[in-house]
This record gives sequence, structure tokens and C-alpha cells, in this order.
Amino acid sequence: MQDPRLRVEVLSGVPAAVFLHQFPHNEPARGNCELVFERDAREYDWLLVYDDLPARPGEAKRTTREDLACPRAHTLLVTSEPPSAKIYGNDFSRQFGMVLTRRSSGRCRIRSGYSRSLRGIDTMA
Repeated sequence: MQDPRLRVEVLSGVPAAVFLHQFPHNEPARGNCELVFERDAREYDWLLVYDDLPARPGEAKRTTREDLACPRAHTLLVTSEPPSAKIYGNDFSRQFGMVLTRRSSGRCRIRSGYSRSLRGIDTMA
């Protein structure tokens, strides 16, 4: 019996094609992990936000909100810039179960345990 796939919803202002070309045959899967790039997907085990929540078509960026379909502990913010280039506010980053950030030295750092008992994630703006 095959293990079920772990579905990871990826939200980013970066076009999905930029991520997809990193995978063989542009298929966003590796082992038992499948990445989903559909903005309104509701069946996922983890939510990964790269940089910030993208606005939906016709929506003002500052009002963007993602109602979670997974436990808050299964949310990950991946920052796109080191702190010397871009500041991610505490109110924004603390919404996530984990934060993966790059330091100015080029080393990565994972912080966890920030999630609050909220049911969604709001945009950084």
C-alpha cells in the first residue's frame, strides 16, 4: 500500500512557472510530497508562503487573507530576502508555525513556535 501524498499549498507573488522549472518534467512532486500552486486550493496538509500572500484577482493587497485548511503549526513562511534587505514585521511572521529565513551571512535559520490561535493569515501590507 502506497503512503498518501503530503499536499503543500504554495502561495507566492512569484509565478508558479518559476518554481515548476525546478522539478523534473515541471511536475511539482518529490517522493510523497506534492506542491499545489492553485490560489484557492482547500485540500492541503501544509501551507507554504514565499515572501508574502499574493492578492487574489480584483482584491486589494492589504486586505488579502488566507483562511487555513491545515493546522496553524503546519504553516511555513519562507522569506525571500535577508533582514538587511527586507524587514518582515513581527505581527506578520508570528502568524506562521515556522519561518525559514536567510541571514545576511548566507546561512539559513528556522524559527518555530510562533503561531497564535488564529484561523487565518493576513498579508504583510
